[in-house]
Amino acid sequence: EERAMLDNVKYCLANQQVLVTFNGKSFDWPQVRDRCVLHAGAADCGLPELIHVDLLHLARQRWKLLLPDCKLQTLERFICGRHRTDDIPGREIPAAYDEYVRSGRTDQMDSVLHHNALDIVTLLEIAMRWDERLAADRCA
Repeated sequence: EERAMLDNVKYCLANQQVLVTFNGKSFDWPQVRDRCVLHAGAADCGLPELIHVDLLHLARQRWKLLLPDCKLQTLERFICGRHRTDDIPGREIPAAYDEYVRSGRTDQMDSVLHHNALDIVTLLEIAMRWDERLAADRCA
């Protein structure tokens, strides 16, 4: 399934210019590139060159002196004013996915998809709040 998933990533990103992630520049995107190269058997695996905006680095620039850390859930709590309840912990997601692949049981996948959807909402809100502060700095 991995090769098909990577082909879909390439298709979805083909006409994009910007990739926005959270810690993706150091972790996720290099891993995607490595897996893509492995399946392609060549250094040029067909992933487009994109402007990569890693919100973790922007969050650290903006809030590292104000918060205990810049983990996504810390930002969600202090910057977005939300605290997740009944959420699958991120550390349990790989095991939940492995169980799904092994058994075909989908019972935990709804929790995983919900967790990922909350992450996306939080990333959008962090980007908007970071930009609000930047705009306020420009007007001051």
